[in-house]
Amino acid sequence: MTQLNISLSEAANQYVADQVASGRYSSASDFVKELVEKASREAAREHLAKLLEEGENSGPGTEYSEDEWARRLSELRAQIPLGRPS
Repeated sequence: MTQLNISLSEAANQYVADQVASGRYSSASDFVKELVEKASREAAREHLAKLLEEGENSGPGTEYSEDEWARRLSELRAQIPLGRPS
């Protein structure tokens, strides 16, 4: 695990200490880890929303049959390298 030193204002430091004292977190480190995980999930949601918007704005959709989806999936799977990466 990597160590990171940060500086906080007194108010922020007190807030972290209060969160730990409440029992919700076992340490300041656990509190910060949860904040990072939440920020990461939010960034992923925003990225997905952007991709969905791009898809919606990319023009009219195309319907695919089950056979067409199966064929496309096979094509994509064939592009995945087998074995260990070098």
